[in-house]
This record gives sequence, structure tokens and C-alpha cells, in this order.
Amino acid sequence: MEALVNWTELFTPFDTLIDCIRVERNLTNANNFLCGLSKVFGTLLAYIFPFIGTFNFINNSIVAAVFLIPLRRENRYYIFLGILAIADIGINFFIGWLWLFPSFGVPFATSGSVYYFILTRSVESCRLLTFLQTFWCNLRGIVYIILAFDRLLLMYQPLGQKIPSKYLTIILLIIAFTTSIAISIPIGIYYGFKKVRNFFSCWYIDYGRFLSFYQVLLSNSCLFHLAIVSLFDILLLVKIIRWSRSRHKMTDKASTLNMKQISPTITLLVLNAVSFVSSLPSGVTYMILVCMTDASLEFARSITFLIYLSLILMMLQSAFNILLYYVRMEKFRQVLLKSFLCHCIHTRLSSSIRSSTVSTNL
Repeated sequence: MEALVNWTELFTPFDTLIDCIRVERNLTNANNFLCGLSKVFGTLLAYIFPFIGTFNFINNSIVAAVFLIPLRRENRYYIFLGILAIADIGINFFIGWLWLFPSFGVPFATSGSVYYFILTRSVESCRLLTFLQTFWCNLRGIVYIILAFDRLLLMYQPLGQKIPSKYLTIILLIIAFTTSIAISIPIGIYYGFKKVRNFFSCWYIDYGRFLSFYQVLLSNSCLFHLAIVSLFDILLLVKIIRWSRSRHKMTDKASTLNMKQISPTITLLVLNAVSFVSSLPSGVTYMILVCMTDASLEFARSITFLIYLSLILMMLQSAFNILLYYVRMEKFRQVLLKSFLCHCIHTRLSSSIRSSTVSTNL
């Protein structure tokens, strides 16, 4: 507690500890709810997030490798699922490992003696990291929009695309990356060191209220992107329902073609629904924080903890996407099993060769 007397930053290494210290000392500003919430938040980031973050990195790396190496020539659907996995890795690294874990998890585990606040090291690190965090979140949201819109076109006009698939994929990739950069630039430009509640923080130096709404809609959990994807999902569901009602009137060939379109569409709908459910808490809590400008410090801290917990939920959800792909996609499953079997066979052969070499030398 004494270390906080001359502290000038908004975030401190005791953010996950101070509420329980106040409760233990029976101070007048003690808050049992904040103590419990900070314990949950600190425990999650200090002891559970390292497993979630590692699990996320490994699984999304496998997904990206499968979709972008052996399956990239199959169709652009796989390419964008691979890009989605890369975006999830970026979110996991720049938000989880570089920001939340050293700023909140490590201080909780070491009782505030070890910490690292990368956002307040310099103005450059503040702007660069917030730009990169925003970029990867935006890329994730835009890839979801492209996947849903592309699937919508295939369902409603399967023969209506006149642009060759290769060139269309390149065009869509350029659109995804340039749009993500363009949306992220204002946040990178207008972030800097600013006094918030008499402490300096990495925050907007100008247009704070407008850019806060801008960020909650177009970054972090990407509420705007998810709203567009939800609209596309409704149209996809309408198409599937119409197809199922008229299925008995179709020829076998037409029915088979429709099934090829509907199977990946259902996979995408499940992916979108799960992503929406996991992203919504972060967006809603951040919107509450932005709207309530006159809230007390305790309320603001509790909402902030909930936002960060919701971000961890998003990372956990993206780590389990590999299970959805394994269950729903036959080609993904075949490549994954083949790679695993090849690795096992290679390992056994290598160990057998080493054993035989040792026996021969003896």
C-alpha cells in the first residue's frame, strides 16, 4: 500500500490485490465484491491464462498451417479460415501475452513485486501496441464478414461469380488487410499519454468520447462487424430453410450440389454463433464503461475487470475452433490425421534406427 503513495500511472501492480488488502485491514473503502472479482481476475490471468494462451497459440497455428499449406488450393473458404486463425494468434499475443499477463497476471502471482506495463513505457509503445491490437481485432471481424458474404453469394448465386477464384481471393485479401489498417489508423494516431482521474494513462488525447464508441464498435469485440455477420447469417438460414422445404422436388444431382454448399454453410453458422456469444460480453461491458463517464472509480474498475475477463473468453473460444473444424470438415480431419500419423511413424522409425545403431556399435 505504501508503494502507491507516489504512483503516477492509472494502472498499478496492486490492481488485483488492493481490494482484498482493504478488506483484510477493514478500511472504510473496502469492497467485498471487488475483492472477489479481483481474485478471480488475478487468478485467471496469473495461473490459467498461460495454459489458455499456449493452447490458443498451438491450436490456431495448427489450423493456419492446415488451411494455408495443404488445403489452400481447394477453395478460398479454407484460405480465409487460415487467416482467421492467424488473426486469433495476433489477438492472443498482443492482447494476452504482451498486455494482460505482464500487467495483471504476473503482479498478482508475485504480490505486486514483478510487473511490466508495456502501454506506458513510451508514447511510441502506447500507439504501436494499441494499433496492433486494433488491427488484429479488425482483421478478425472483417474475415468473418468476408466468409459470411462469400458463402451468401455461393448460396444465392452459385454460378453468378464471373471473376476467377484465384483473383477474387487476392482481391478479398487485399480488401481485408487494407480495411483493417485503415480502421485501425485513427486509434493509433490519437492514442498517447493523457491524465485520467489525475493519473496518466495510454488513452485518447483528442476526440476521446467519439473514438471510444468508434473502438467499441469497430475494434476489440467488433460489435459492428458481428452485427453485419448476424444479418448475413439470417439470410443464410432463410436459404437453408427454403432448400430443405423444396428438397423433395430436386433431382439427385441438384440435391448433391446443394448439400456441398450447405455443409460448409452450417459450419460457418456455428462458428459465427459461437464467436458472437463469446465476443458479446466484452462489447457490452465496454459500451457500459464508455457511456457511464461519471461512474465511481470502483465501478469503473469492476467493469474493466469484466472486459478483460471477456477478452480471455474470446481467446478460449478461438482456441477450440479446431474441434469444430475437425468434426465438421472431412478434408481438414484427413489432413490432420495424416500429419499426426506421419509424425508418429517418423518418430518411431527414428527411435528404431537409433536403437539399432546403438546395438550395432555395442
